[in-house]
Amino acid sequence: MDILVLSGFVGALFSVLAFFMPEKFKSNRAIKITFIVLLIGLCCIITFQYSKLKRIENISKSATTLIKSKEFSYTHKSFVQAGLAFLEQNKDLYPDSYERARNLYDEYKKKENPYASETVDIASEIEGIIRGIAVLNMK
Repeated sequence: MDILVLSGFVGALFSVLAFFMPEKFKSNRAIKITFIVLLIGLCCIITFQYSKLKRIENISKSATTLIKSKEFSYTHKSFVQAGLAFLEQNKDLYPDSYERARNLYDEYKKKENPYASETVDIASEIEGIIRGIAVLNMK
């Protein structure tokens, strides 16, 4: 549902309530101000929740795009860097996932000469974290 439709629905609901309100309340200035403040407050809450939902949907789409482009656009090392950048950008929503990926990377970096298979392993593990974010946020 689009945000304008939802805001219009709230406005229509308040109009119907105002229509059925007793006549003595319609002329009361305090009631009118209360209705306006409630209407503005509800619209603000709806807008805030809608923007949070849209951000989560966009993160899911970005995660899916990152995973799909892994095979053609990235080496294993560059995918690890891209995955960490993605998780760091969204660590306010997924702090545990970022921390887990960061710990995996720190363990990998401690090795003096990591084998190629270890590079593939960490890339696959970070891909799994990102895939989990993409799947959990699907509609």
